[in-house]
This record gives sequence, structure tokens and C-alpha cells, in this order.
Amino acid sequence: MSIGYWTYATRAGNFYIRFKQDGWWHAMLENESLGVYVSAVEEHRDLVRGHTNRPRNGVNISKIALPTDLADWKFIDPAKTIGRTVSHSFE
Repeated sequence: MSIGYWTYATRAGNFYIRFKQDGWWHAMLENESLGVYVSAVEEHRDLVRGHTNRPRNGVNISKIALPTDLADWKFIDPAKTIGRTVSHSFE
């Protein structure tokens, strides 16, 4: 069983809030984990405040206008996307 995740596309790349097989929620920019958390809400809070590890590409996350309401992020339900390609676009 796969757990859904949140994503938000920006010019700096796609941000993700994902539950991984290690049993932790990961704040991610593209394929890079920026930190691990007990809950998606805690992770989201730190991510939008820029309180995560700085990504290797040097982007200052605190300068990116990530939505403060998790409901404004796109939720991906793997059960509904099987066999379909999920595309992202940025504003």
C-alpha cells in the first residue's frame, strides 16, 4: 500500500512532502531529502518557513513563496494515478 503525498511546483524545482519506506516524512526538493519528520504537518511547517537543510543547489527556501496552507499544495493519491503520468507545472 502506498501513501499519498503533496507536491508544489516552483521555478526552483518541485517540492514534495512524502512518506518514505524508512517510516519518516521527508521534505524534498526534486529527489533530495531536506529533512525527516514525524508528521506531514510538522514537515510542511518547517519547509514553508525555510527551516530545513539547504539543498545542494543552494536555493534559499525561505525566499520561495511556498503556500502556508497544505490544502494549496497538490495532493497525489497513488491509487488514483496508477497507469497515468503525473505532470507538474510552475506558476
